[in-house]
Amino acid sequence: MSGQNQHLHEVAITAIVVKDGKYLIAKRTPAKKRFPGLWTVPGGKLEVGDYVSLPKDTEHYWYNVLERVLRREIKEEVGIDIKRPLKN
Repeated sequence: MSGQNQHLHEVAITAIVVKDGKYLIAKRTPAKKRFPGLWTVPGGKLEVGDYVSLPKDTEHYWYNVLERVLRREIKEEVGIDIKRPLKN
């Protein structure tokens, strides 16, 4: 696969953070490769280290990996801790 993109897909995760009827959005840095300088909801992408270093919850699987990634990304990007992501 020389010369071809080794990354065939990415897993992205974002959150809509709501508190007291207000929505959290953040402006992306101009240095970002994708959508530089645009307003967006916080989030990021799953990286191999996000799950490989964790003990598996069952013999074959990691559960709650995306929730962990989302909490980490929101902390990194906007400096807030979220308790537990809710799914609707």
